[in-house]
Amino acid sequence: MADLGEAREKELRKRQSAGSGRRKGREDVRVRLRSGTRELTGRANESSRREKVRLKSRKRLASKRFAAFVKRHPVIRGMISYGTIWPTSCIIQETMAGKTWENYDWMRAARFSLYGCFFTAPTLYAWIRLSTILWPTVTLRTSITKAIVEQMSYGPAALICFYFGMNLIEGKTIEEAKMEVKNKFLPSYKVGICFWPVLQTVNFYYIKEKNRVPFVSACSLVWCCFLAYMHQLQFNKQLTLPQNT
Repeated sequence: MADLGEAREKELRKRQSAGSGRRKGREDVRVRLRSGTRELTGRANESSRREKVRLKSRKRLASKRFAAFVKRHPVIRGMISYGTIWPTSCIIQETMAGKTWENYDWMRAARFSLYGCFFTAPTLYAWIRLSTILWPTVTLRTSITKAIVEQMSYGPAALICFYFGMNLIEGKTIEEAKMEVKNKFLPSYKVGICFWPVLQTVNFYYIKEKNRVPFVSACSLVWCCFLAYMHQLQFNKQLTLPQNT
């Protein structure tokens, strides 16, 4: 009987030892799984961090390259400025007229952006380059001369092109475009000669050549609001009909 009891006790100890071993083995597996999970998470976080660093580095590099490109090509900077400021002025004018976000004329703003970017900016850049060649010295006298000559040459041409070109972009006929030029050119020009000569004198005298187009584009925000207002005005054509006698 004693031998039988000892055998049972040994068997019980063996089972307990086996159960303890299994529990320890399961615990080791859990520890290894946790460790592996933490390691995988750490690797994933490190990979994500490195990817973010690479993306930031690429963005900085792209930004530097773009800034260098714009610096080498001032006309591009002017096109970006005018392509942004002209539609902004259009929206400002519509806001002053009582419109809200729900009823803004976005197609009209897009037309202003296209015209400002692809016509006004390049032609203004060409005029500024030409004026610099004709009057290379920067003095107050030459700056005033440039501003006056501009109001006698580029200014009128730019106004005519604006009213004529915007009507064609809107799909109107050449006759309608001519009528708008006839009705709106002179009132707009009278305002322009009170607005631009002083600003352009400052521009030609104080601002470096590479920054003159962006400076004018910033000043033109107010002017473009005026042009947007004038463009949306409707003038009634007065027709003289022959009377039967």
